[in-house]
Amino acid sequence: MEFKHWLEVVAGRQIDTNQPLQISQIDPETDWELASEVEQIAQVTGIRVSSNKDISIIAQVGDQVIGGVANALYQDDTEWGDQPVTTYDFDVVVSPQWQGYQMVGLKLIDAAIAHAGSENAQVARAWVVNKRLAPIMQSRYGFEGGPDIFYKWL
Repeated sequence: MEFKHWLEVVAGRQIDTNQPLQISQIDPETDWELASEVEQIAQVTGIRVSSNKDISIIAQVGDQVIGGVANALYQDDTEWGDQPVTTYDFDVVVSPQWQGYQMVGLKLIDAAIAHAGSENAQVARAWVVNKRLAPIMQSRYGFEGGPDIFYKWL
């Protein structure tokens, strides 16, 4: 079943195809209302976003927030040996009724990796809850590790 048809019939939601998916960075302090919407999505999906992470990237269709990225940037010298490295630790959440729409989850991962690079991180790290995503993190994005925690040298 085509996703748009499923969304309209099963979930009872109409999609305005004139409104494209938008992925954008936000400032969690000034855009706290948008960040709060992503936190609510995380609660619905059962993904616990660590309190040290900020919502930095959101996905929207029109005015509706449908997902986002929570991240923390920190120096990590315990896992990687003697030299401290800057680690970009992130979580991606997508509202259940929007999962699969225009590959929003993968686009959020792309945005998180790009954001990690712009922050001069040497390592990107993600906790993967969806086991179907694990092989994609490895084959498409070059992450290593598992079964739950994946990392990628940037």
